[in-house]
Amino acid sequence: MVLKYLGLAGVTFGVHAYLTVAQVALCLYLVVNGFLLLSAREDLGKWPKRLGLVANGDLSGNKVIAFLMLVTGVAFILPLLGVSYWVAVVACPVAIVLIVKSAKSLAAHGDRKIGRLVRTGLVLSAIVVCGFTVWEEKDLVYTGVNVIYKSAYWRNVEVEGWQKENDPNAPKAGEVAPDFELTGVDGITTMRLSDYRGEKPVVLLFGSFT
Repeated sequence: MVLKYLGLAGVTFGVHAYLTVAQVALCLYLVVNGFLLLSAREDLGKWPKRLGLVANGDLSGNKVIAFLMLVTGVAFILPLLGVSYWVAVVACPVAIVLIVKSAKSLAAHGDRKIGRLVRTGLVLSAIVVCGFTVWEEKDLVYTGVNVIYKSAYWRNVEVEGWQKENDPNAPKAGEVAPDFELTGVDGITTMRLSDYRGEKPVVLLFGSFT
């Protein structure tokens, strides 16, 4: 049971971290690619191409597409400034169309396969970001940062506060746990830890439901 809840906590933390990184990555990709399209550069070099950036295809110098990329990229971080999270939701399908369109522009140049993995990952990330944003009804970057901040904050409170004050007197691993008495969920019956000593393991779970 303990491993189950630890696993769920790990998955929740990991998902929020991924969603936060995915939304920021979409923002950076679109903004950078927008500026590259405006620059109308002929050759981006090996690594920019491998990162999925497209500026030397048929869209090179296309100010409309470049402007849409810039606006869409910025839209992913606008909720952090107090704008409705729906801005990021709308930005997701637009981002998908722009990424797919920019990839198709490379067909005639023979570079379509270069960076395809990154572009595919960004498209899938946009779909996931859109779904989770609608589901959680919050901006994912704000939510992710909030989760990470609270985790770090309460960990510090535990270490610097509770543990410093109580750890010297707390039972250590391998020692006999101190006896205690609790009231059952019916509010009438009581039970003591010593009642189960030598009979069965006792697991204490502490969470938001306690």
